[in-house]
Amino acid sequence: DQSPPSIRGRDITLTLRLLSGREVHISINEDATMAELRRYIEKTLALPAHLTRLYLGQDQVNSGYDSTLAQAGIEDEGVLTVVSVASEEFEEVTLEGFGQQLLPARLRKVKLSGACAFWRHYTFRDALLGDKISIRCVKQAFSDEEWAGNLVKEIYLLQHFKHENILKLLDVPPAFEDFNDICIMVEHMDIDLASVLRSSQELTEEHCQYLTYQILRALSYMHSAGVIHHQLKPRVVMVNKNCHVKLTDFLDALPANAVHFDDGDHNRWYRAPELILNQDWTALKLSGACDAWSVGCILAEMYRRKPLLPSRDAITHVQSILKLLGAPREEEMEWVTNQKARDFVAGCTLPTSGPDAWTASLGASEAAQDLLRRLVVFDPRRRCTCQEALQES
Repeated sequence: DQSPPSIRGRDITLTLRLLSGREVHISINEDATMAELRRYIEKTLALPAHLTRLYLGQDQVNSGYDSTLAQAGIEDEGVLTVVSVASEEFEEVTLEGFGQQLLPARLRKVKLSGACAFWRHYTFRDALLGDKISIRCVKQAFSDEEWAGNLVKEIYLLQHFKHENILKLLDVPPAFEDFNDICIMVEHMDIDLASVLRSSQELTEEHCQYLTYQILRALSYMHSAGVIHHQLKPRVVMVNKNCHVKLTDFLDALPANAVHFDDGDHNRWYRAPELILNQDWTALKLSGACDAWSVGCILAEMYRRKPLLPSRDAITHVQSILKLLGAPREEEMEWVTNQKARDFVAGCTLPTSGPDAWTASLGASEAAQDLLRRLVVFDPRRRCTCQEALQES
């Protein structure tokens, strides 16, 4: 027998009876909700709540997640038959701005929560547990070969990663026969860090520390698996009301040591100098150093409440970096093998307040300033890794 912590009134005893004949006795508060009971059964029997059906006698218990046990007709000394099903039921749902899609019947649509060029984002609520769930839908997902490849990569990585600071993939609902459109179900997060930074929400030193710590944890985990996020920015750092962080958006993720990739011109403000100046990825291996640079830019932005290195294009971005950090020494330029890039850097005679002075105006703690000086480093070979930063944060 196992007993969860008491919540409100007195505890009652229930018997969980499986079809195998096995019985498990549990004690739970009489004022607990059906969602709390289902979670407790899931934990006790290791059966997914969405694949579990509960019966009182011959009648299935269909009460909502916020119903109390009494409202569901469950009383002290009651016997619940627990049936595990192989798969859940799906139903056709009309999604605003997207069309028809098969989704689990237990979901109730709350709203269209966002849209961009590729995705439609919807918020649903799980009628069994009360959890919010995010569903991302892509129209004509496989019409473009490169986009389709990146989408498959993201789904694979979300399925592969098992870390509390990386967004969890819940399911990929079945598609219609033509398989042109696709939806993925992921855990719901309240907001992205970019929205927080644009808001009037105060960020204390403790907030900045805790958020950065979690970002570094996720990246250290990814890097240990040989995966580079490559496009880290505040918009892909999801945050909930408890300041719990989860990284998302792995469409542009790359394997460590990749030598052929199109870096495009997006995510420029958070892009490491090697992603702009380096032309030979066989000499300088792609590594998690580019993610570490992005973490430094994000951490500085938490204190500044505006981007550290805003720029119009790649040229002004490099100029902004040199203005911030000063001209690199010759040994710090060894990895830049392209002569045009070397000449451009040498020709930038921009004023600077010194390589370390920029952190003093942030209002950050000495520890945070030290971390920034180790992350925002021109030479990727001298930049601290996310794992090293994690150990010191």
